[in-house]
Amino acid sequence: MVKVAVYDNPATWCREGWVDGKMTMHVTAELLMSKGFNGHRCFPFQLNVGKWKEGQIIGDPDAIEMT
Repeated sequence: MVKVAVYDNPATWCREGWVDGKMTMHVTAELLMSKGFNGHRCFPFQLNVGKWKEGQIIGDPDAIEMT
């Protein structure tokens, strides 16, 4: 089974998309916190999960490789 998660990483200040222990995409928190930003049609669906929340994990935490 594939493990997938989105993580608002306070260490990197990026929203990260993870699949089976590998980060596959990211976007900066600065962009996510921009006034009026509500996702973008070019972003993968997984990164369009709402406002930045430091430390938030959506999905399976086992998908994220913490190093």
